Amino acid sequence: MTTFESSPNDPGAVTQATWEGPKPVAFVTIIGGTHQWPRPKTETGFDVTDAIWAFFARFLTPQGHAPTIKSQPHANVQRAGHPASFRVAATGDEPMHCQWQKNGKDVPGATSTWYTTPPAPREDDGAVFRVVVVNASGTAISDGSLLHVAPAPTGPKFTRNPRNQSVVAGRPATFSAAAETEPGLHYQWQKNGMDIAGATEAMYTIKQAITADSGATFRAVASNAAGSSASIPATLIVIPAPGAPVIVTNPARARLHPGETATFSVSAKSRTPMSYQWQRGRLTTNFTDIPGASSATYKPPGARMSDHRTLFRCIITNAAGAAVSASEMMLVTPAPAVGR
Repeated sequence: MTTFESSPNDPGAVTQATWEGPKPVAFVTIIGGTHQWPRPKTETGFDVTDAIWAFFARFLTPQGHAPTIKSQPHANVQRAGHPASFRVAATGDEPMHCQWQKNGKDVPGATSTWYTTPPAPREDDGAVFRVVVVNASGTAISDGSLLHVAPAPTGPKFTRNPRNQSVVAGRPATFSAAAETEPGLHYQWQKNGMDIAGATEAMYTIKQAITADSGATFRAVASNAAGSSASIPATLIVIPAPGAPVIVTNPARARLHPGETATFSVSAKSRTPMSYQWQRGRLTTNFTDIPGASSATYKPPGARMSDHRTLFRCIITNAAGAAVSASEMMLVTPAPAVGR
């Protein structure tokens, strides 16, 4: 508390200002008076100005603490298309206000001790970010933090595409491809645009080509974390083998209710012993071998609704080559309701 008083002995000539507290201080002013510092005859090293300031300084109002940057933002390296984050730690009297800047210009809305950029484009490579911290007692500016934006990883690039193949039915056909990219490369071969189960290497081999696959296209799809790309497709031409089995009777269509069992049969003629391999597939998937289905007749397990529109065919092989039957469909429809 501060009060102002006049001297009772000389009203109007002397005033006194008193600061009350644990250690009251009074400052007396003589109107029109003069003063001079003491001038000792012997030099003692005592400085009266410093002594007076040291006395009054004990009663100064505590000074506020301006912001101080305690932890500077670090340089950041990101790939193009990814956000980058910067953080700063500052001390000082609250409230403190932060404002991040990019290349010396304020970033709208970036008013926290941390700032995360939008996905960074390549154009931001070399940008400098800093933060300005302000409170009632002053301002602090952090060091500039450099952002390095590396090029985004690209999808695989094929250096070798598969080549067209022409083989005799029953003989193997091999396709190969190669792509260069960063680590993590994965291959998936496709037949007519549909994935081939288990064909995940740079090379894919058909153990026995069949005439039904003549004209089919095969390609490799290479992928990594950045994306994927497909090779140029190769075409398979299958030439009928002289002396290969000749299909006499193809399988017949099966129409079933759930739980019923279908029978698919095929007949062929050949001058040499024949072997059979039944396959199943769908209109949107490739055919795959059915384990154990190696006779002229195949009976699938009891039909389920999920088996509706499943395709079946048989590959017949002898020493000369192979022949494939026509593919036939299993149709499964709900059982009719039984009246009560």
